[in-house]
Amino acid sequence: MKHGTLVLSVVVCSLLVVVFGRGRAAEPDQAVQPKLTRSDIDGMMKTLSNWGRWGKEDQLGTLNLITADKRKEAATLVQEGVSVSLAHNVIKTESAAAP
Repeated sequence: MKHGTLVLSVVVCSLLVVVFGRGRAAEPDQAVQPKLTRSDIDGMMKTLSNWGRWGKEDQLGTLNLITADKRKEAATLVQEGVSVSLAHNVIKTESAAAP
């Protein structure tokens, strides 16, 4: 794994821990939630899309939001020096559908 990819992976994982590690609010009552129509979903897909936000040649997408300042901010939130492996063992068995 290239050094840059490893650093980026660690930063992304750290940000996920920071974002999702904080206390969550209670889930809203499902009965209160309005029913979404196909038109609602189509509208959200257009208004919330980041497609093309950083230009046609962009390869990072929303990773562009992880700036040097954001990394510094995330580093200030670290309370313990716990190491988390991002390794993944390759599955070597063939599936039943394999020829």
